[in-house]
Amino acid sequence: VASFVRFFPEQLAPQGTLRIDAGLDPGLSLSRAVLATNISNRPLPKIGVIENVSANIQLEHREIRIEEISAILGGESILVTGLLDVSQDRLRQGFPGLALSVKGTNVPLARNPDVILRSDLDLLISNAATNPPVISGTVNLQDSVLLQDIATLVPGRVATPSRRPPYFSVEQDPLDEWLLNLRVRGVNFMRVRSPFFQGRVSANFHVTGTLEEPMALGEATITTGR
Repeated sequence: VASFVRFFPEQLAPQGTLRIDAGLDPGLSLSRAVLATNISNRPLPKIGVIENVSANIQLEHREIRIEEISAILGGESILVTGLLDVSQDRLRQGFPGLALSVKGTNVPLARNPDVILRSDLDLLISNAATNPPVISGTVNLQDSVLLQDIATLVPGRVATPSRRPPYFSVEQDPLDEWLLNLRVRGVNFMRVRSPFFQGRVSANFHVTGTLEEPMALGEATITTGR
């Protein structure tokens, strides 16, 4: 992979191996496999380094079968499996067919000096019934820390998506059109530490909308505090 870093200097770290043994048979039929081991990226803002990326991807006719893509983020593992349908019927609709499973335990979703947010992930990315893919499933928040005034959890009337719950916005095309249908829960998952308040927070939200304009409906509860 180090030989390709000059093409992606801000994304790739110079380590890991990539083996592509692929064919394009008559009728645009894919065959063989793509294998990757020990690939890492450059640090991402608020997330860090995604390291030790390994992949086993099988190419079969008009399907890309992801046997396994695994990675380490913040010392915790993420696993992706599933299928991409690149048949002409699917591509004419604007997206390949997706049926991907994403699982992780205690994954750091955000890391900066004021907030550490960790969660178990059990997600499905699919567009079986819609054209834009839908990210659905459960996000079980846990083992998180907020070192700010508790009032930052209640921002008031803020129009910018990145500054209101759920505090993120993905603007890159075509990901910005992807839909959300997530259950976000956590019992006493966040410890709040500030000069004026110490306590625990629970959450129960339904996150909908798009990746560019997500919307969180539900409640955050201070279960204990001083």
